Amino acid sequence: MRIYLSYASVDSESFQIHRIFDALGKVKEIEKVYCWENDTHIDFVTFMADSIRDADIILVFCSEGSSKSEAVKKEWMMATYLNKPIVPIFKKNDDVPPLLRPQIGMQYNENFDKFISDLIKLLFLLISRNQEIQKKVLEPPVESYHGSEPYAYVSYSHKDKEIVYPIIQELARNGIRIWYDEGIIPTNEWQSVIADALQKSSICLCFLSRNAVESRFVGNEINFVISHNIKILPIYLEKFVMPAQYELLLGNIQGLIKHVFEDKIFFEKLLGFLNPLLNPKMEEEPIKIAKKQKSAEEKEKGIIAFISYSHKDGELFQIPEIAEKLKKLPGISEVLYSEKNVVDDFVEYMNKMLGAADIMLLFCSANSRESKFVNREWQAAYANDVPILPVFLEKKEIPFLLRSIDGVLFKPFNTDITVQSIHATIFKKLRKQSPKPVATPQVVLSETEMLDKLNTLLAMAQEIYIDDIANALGITRAEFFNKLALWGKKSRIPFKINKDVILPS
Repeated sequence: MRIYLSYASVDSESFQIHRIFDALGKVKEIEKVYCWENDTHIDFVTFMADSIRDADIILVFCSEGSSKSEAVKKEWMMATYLNKPIVPIFKKNDDVPPLLRPQIGMQYNENFDKFISDLIKLLFLLISRNQEIQKKVLEPPVESYHGSEPYAYVSYSHKDKEIVYPIIQELARNGIRIWYDEGIIPTNEWQSVIADALQKSSICLCFLSRNAVESRFVGNEINFVISHNIKILPIYLEKFVMPAQYELLLGNIQGLIKHVFEDKIFFEKLLGFLNPLLNPKMEEEPIKIAKKQKSAEEKEKGIIAFISYSHKDGELFQIPEIAEKLKKLPGISEVLYSEKNVVDDFVEYMNKMLGAADIMLLFCSANSRESKFVNREWQAAYANDVPILPVFLEKKEIPFLLRSIDGVLFKPFNTDITVQSIHATIFKKLRKQSPKPVATPQVVLSETEMLDKLNTLLAMAQEIYIDDIANALGITRAEFFNKLALWGKKSRIPFKINKDVILPS
C-alpha cells in the first residue's frame, strides 16, 4: 500500500504531519508514504505528478489554509481524475472542498494514538474495497444491443476478456451495435437465446485464440454460423496452430490478424469493414467540413487551433489558461474552443470551428472518451484530414485510432511547459502533413537567449525532461545536445543532466 499526504505547509504542525508520516511508515503493509518535506531530493512539481500516479490512497488534510492552496487543489483534482481513493481529513466539515464531501472522510482527533489507529483501519477498508472494484474492471463494458437495426454478434472465449472487452467498447463508441453474452456462463436455456441472436445478426465477429479453439461454446457458434450461411469475420488475437476442424471451417474465409497490427490500423480496418455493413448511412453521409480558404494576409497572421475537450475537464486541463497562453506564442493567431456542448446544429458548428482551424487539440480523458460531442468532433476532424494533436495525462485515454499520432503529455502543475510542448508539436506535426514547408516560428535564436529561456523554465519547474525543453526551445533533442557541447566549451553550464532530466546545478 502506498499513501500520499496532501496538505498545506501552514498545517504541518497543527495536523502533526511528521508524526503521521512516521506512524504510517511503521505499518508493515504500507510500502511507502509520500510526503514532500521528506522527499526534497526532487522538485515539488515532479514529486506531485509522479507520486500521485504511484499512490494507492491520497490523504487530503483539509483546512482554511489548504482551501487557499493551489498546490493542494491540483493534487486532489489530479487524484480525482486518476480515480484514486481520496480520504479528506478535517477538523471542521466546512473545510472539506465540496467535490470531496461525498468521499469517505475522517475527522482529525487530538488523541493522536486513537486517530492513527482509526486511520489505519480506514485505509485497510478502502484498499480492500478498491481491490474489489479492480476485480470488476472486466465486467461487461457495454450492454448487448436489442433492437431491429443491423448488429454484429461477438463470439469469444471468456478467458480472452482482457483483450476482447476493450475492442467491444471501442466498437460501441464508434457506433457499432454489438450483441455478446456479457460473460454469462451458457446453459441449455441460454443456448436458444444465443442461436436467436446469431440468426438475427448481420455478421459474427469470431475472436480466435488458443483459448477460443479449446472452447466448445465458440466451436458450437462457428458451426452454427457456417451451417446457417451467416457472414463471419475471423479475428486472430494471437499466433497459434489452428486445429484441423477449424481449418476446415474457416480456412477459406478472409480474416483480420489483430496481433500483427498497431491498434490504430487494426480499428481502421475493422471499422472500414463493419461500417458499410452495419452503418451504411454513416458511410454515405460523412460530415463534410467546408474548409475556409485563407488569404495570404490570414496565413501571415498564423495558425488557428481548435480545442476539443469534455466540459467536465475544463478545470482539470485549465482550458481557458492554456488557450490564452498558447495564443500569445508566435505563429498562433487564434485558439477556438466552446464553453458548452453544441446540441442543435452540429454540422454548422463543425463547419464554423473546424472549417477555420488548421489543427485540432484533443484533450483526452475518461470523460472525453465517454463524451458523444468530443467523439463526434475528433471523428469529423479525422474524416476531413484536419491534423489532430492529442493532449493527455494517461496515454490509454487517447482513442485507439489516434494512439500512433504524436501527442503531448499534460503537466497539471506546470502549464507553461505543457503550452511550450503543444506549441512546438503543432508546427512539427504541420511540417509532416503539409506538402509545403511550414516554418516553425522561432523566438529564441541566439545561444544567450536560449540559456535565458532555459534558466527561466528551470526556475519555474526545477526539473524538466530533455524532450520538453528541446520542444520549448524549438529544436530537436539532437540539436539540444549539440548546443550543450558548444555551451560547455565556452562557459560553465548553469545546469546538470541526470539521464533524461535537466536540473539546476
